[in-house]
Amino acid sequence: MPRFSGAEGGMTTGEVGRALGVSASYVSRLLVPPDGPPRRRARPRKTTPELIARVVALRQAGLSYAAIGREVGYSAPHVRTLIQRAGGDPLKRAWREGGAK
Repeated sequence: MPRFSGAEGGMTTGEVGRALGVSASYVSRLLVPPDGPPRRRARPRKTTPELIARVVALRQAGLSYAAIGREVGYSAPHVRTLIQRAGGDPLKRAWREGGAK
């Protein structure tokens, strides 16, 4: 498929998309930035069993999701997801089993 430069024709991505029968977001991916070819998305990092064990251990030590994220280089929501995939939050489980009366 040919590449278009929006600056040359003065058309919006929506107009180009309608003319070609594709979405505006697809046209945006085809546009060549003025400083070179389009950037490639980075490959996601692989989550190793060692990293998950470290995240769970840090949570058991009482650290917050944000503090763990800063420690291992992930966002707090991703840390929460990793902990849930590993069997749930050990702090909440301990609270439910022994602390809730």
